[in-house]
Amino acid sequence: IIDLVRQPAKAEIKISPEGTKSVKLAEPIPALPWSTIRPFIENDQIMQQVEYDRHPYILGNQDGSVLFASNNIALSKASRSYQTKFNVLHKQNEIYDMAGNFIGLQVRHVANAEAVDADLDNQRLIKIEDANYEVQRGDRLVPQEDNEPTSITLSGATDQRGFIIDDLEQHRLLGKYNVVIVDLGSDQVSAGMVMGIYAQGPNIIDDVTPKYKGENNPLANAFILDSDIIQPALKIGEIVVFKVFEKASYALITRSSKVISRGAIVARP
Repeated sequence: IIDLVRQPAKAEIKISPEGTKSVKLAEPIPALPWSTIRPFIENDQIMQQVEYDRHPYILGNQDGSVLFASNNIALSKASRSYQTKFNVLHKQNEIYDMAGNFIGLQVRHVANAEAVDADLDNQRLIKIEDANYEVQRGDRLVPQEDNEPTSITLSGATDQRGFIIDDLEQHRLLGKYNVVIVDLGSDQVSAGMVMGIYAQGPNIIDDVTPKYKGENNPLANAFILDSDIIQPALKIGEIVVFKVFEKASYALITRSSKVISRGAIVARP
């Protein structure tokens, strides 16, 4: 005979969802630390041609070099400023909007420079310091200014609308953490403005066999007919504007679900 020994019955515990409802209050958008943005800009800026041309420039050096690095001594045009410390700026690119209008010069901060005591009339000796890139003849000397903000408070765009017209490295395909140039200036946007990125597909010709505008004839894209179907612009990412100039601004891509390229629309997020 086999005796069956059963364990005492286990206590049963029934669990039902419990919780309290809470109303989520509106909270301010957190500040964007300057340290997050600084590695992407390195004092790059957009200048008008007249402003760029008024600064003195590097002429050459005693060795006949065409490129200069840290600790090199070079000769430059004399500055009207009494300051002795300068940013060395190199003209990297000319910026145009989507209609082909000139926006400004994209200039890169390539090094620092300090004046060297010398008795010269129309020239000045300088010492190249902290070079991040090669310094070239013709690069401009701009007096140093300490005007970096400590943080930027974010806010959403409302009715602003523009386009991505370039990026700092002239890449064709862009994504998260690339710095781009938008054709919105200081009278339209401010540092900290969050904007959505939107992509719009090609127009569609509604025919027996639908096809894209310009599919067989690229010149057809120059004309929009009443029969064209214009596709909606779909959101593919977001940017944060962090540096504003007269006619354009720098922005950091903070989100992207697809590859972003020149011509993408920026508007309310």
